[in-house]
Amino acid sequence: KRRLAFVSGTPWGFVKSDGRYLAYQKLVREFGMEEDPRLVVDGDYPITKYFELGYRAGQKLLREQIPFDSVFCMTDMIAPGVVRALAEFGKKVPDDISLFSCDNVQLSGMLSPSVSTLEGHGKELARLYIQYVLGQVKKFPEHFTAEFIRRESL
Repeated sequence: KRRLAFVSGTPWGFVKSDGRYLAYQKLVREFGMEEDPRLVVDGDYPITKYFELGYRAGQKLLREQIPFDSVFCMTDMIAPGVVRALAEFGKKVPDDISLFSCDNVQLSGMLSPSVSTLEGHGKELARLYIQYVLGQVKKFPEHFTAEFIRRESL
């Protein structure tokens, strides 16, 4: 796989500093993949809901004929929309396009194909955020651990 698309769902101002986008950039560089800013698709969540954002992002990539062979979705809730758009263009996951996302919500394991995902530590992040807001923590750690859950989409 050489061309990895990133579907965020949030506006670009938020995307460029999000840890998941930074991880995407790091993956692209570390594995010598082609860097193409057209492969990063932002959105307008919460105005548009996640499924619709994923659907629109998938359509955009395919309609504009931007070549890609894999997709990293910012959250599992975006993935079903991307899969639907791919199917409408005759693309199959994982045969034509690989897909993975983050959060390990229950839905990701119930889809067909089931979606490979990264499960982070949401409770730990929430606790840190509250401590930060209260002034108990001066800065966030640069690294968090996550568990990779491989399913049918890869």
